[in-house]
Amino acid sequence: MAKVGDHILGVAKETTFGTAVAPTTRFEVVSESVKLKKDYIESKALKGSRRYLGSAGHIDAKSSVEGDIEIEIPSAGAGFWFRQLMGKVTTTAPAGWSMADRYKHVFVADSGLDTSSFTTEIQRVDVAGTAHRFVYAGCGVTDVELNCKVGEVATMKMAVYGKSETVTAAAAQTATYPSSTPLIFAGAAITVAGSSVAVNDFSLKIENGRKKDRYFLGDTTPNKMIEAEMRNAEGKINVEWTALTQYNRFVNHTSVALTAKFETQSTIGDSAKGYVLVTIPAVIFTGETPVGGGDIIEQSLDFKAVDNGTDEPVTIEYVSLDTAF
Repeated sequence: MAKVGDHILGVAKETTFGTAVAPTTRFEVVSESVKLKKDYIESKALKGSRRYLGSAGHIDAKSSVEGDIEIEIPSAGAGFWFRQLMGKVTTTAPAGWSMADRYKHVFVADSGLDTSSFTTEIQRVDVAGTAHRFVYAGCGVTDVELNCKVGEVATMKMAVYGKSETVTAAAAQTATYPSSTPLIFAGAAITVAGSSVAVNDFSLKIENGRKKDRYFLGDTTPNKMIEAEMRNAEGKINVEWTALTQYNRFVNHTSVALTAKFETQSTIGDSAKGYVLVTIPAVIFTGETPVGGGDIIEQSLDFKAVDNGTDEPVTIEYVSLDTAF
C-alpha cells in the first residue's frame, strides 16, 4: 500500500506538443499546485416557468492546466527548468575541466522557447493508500522565481501552464532521483556594480512573455504558448543601510550590474563546486528610502532588469554534472 507521503513528480520533454511522454527526470518537491481549470458557459436564454438555469444551459466550454511547482534549487537537474524558461542553452566543458565531470550550461532568451513543451506526471496518494497518476501534457513555463533568505535553502518556483489532465489509478511508483544536494544561503553571494553586497534576503522573478489562452473556434483545450510580450525580470534585495551608495542609485535612476550566485556546499566532479549564477548587466533600483529606528536600519531595494543595448539582459549559468538539457 502506498503512503500519503509517496508524492512523486517527474517531467520529460515532448516530441509533439500535447502528446504525453513518460517522465525522464524526477524532482524532490517542496509544494505543487498543478491542476485542471475548467471554464463554463451559462445560457442567457429565458424559458417559460423556469426560475433556475437549466442543466443543458450550463455548458462545459474549455479547459487548461495551471499551477506552480516549487523545489529547493538542486545541484543537478535545475537546467531543465532554466531551458523551459529561457529558450536556449549552450553547454561546454571549459578548458581544464574533465568532460566526465562538470559541465557549464548557459541559458539566454531565444525564440526556441516557442518549440518547447513537456509532460508533467505527478503521483498523488489518497488517504486510503491508493496511488493516482496525474498526467499533464502540453506544459510550458511562464515564469520562474528564485528566492533565498539567511538560514534557509534557496528555492525556485515555476509557474506552469498546460493543455490537458488525465488521471488513472496505478501501482505506486518507486522514483529514482539524480544525485544532488540543495543550494543554501551559505553558498550565496550578491554583487552590485561589481562589488560584494551583504544581503539577507534575495528574490528574482523572470517572466518570458509567453501568451496563454490561445483558443480558436473549435478548440476546447489551448494551443501551444508562444512568446508574445516583452520579457521581464524584477526582484528585490534587502540590505543593512551602510551608506548612501545604493540610495543614490535609486534616487538618480542609475543603472548598474547585478549578479546572484548560489554555490554547492561540497565539491562535485573534478573537486570544484557547482553553482547557479544569474547575471543582469543593467538594473534600475525602484525603491526605496531607508527608514526605521530603534534597531539597525535596513534598506529594501526593488530592482528591474533593463536592456543596455550591448549585453544579454539576463543570463543564467548553471554548472553541474548534467551533460545536456
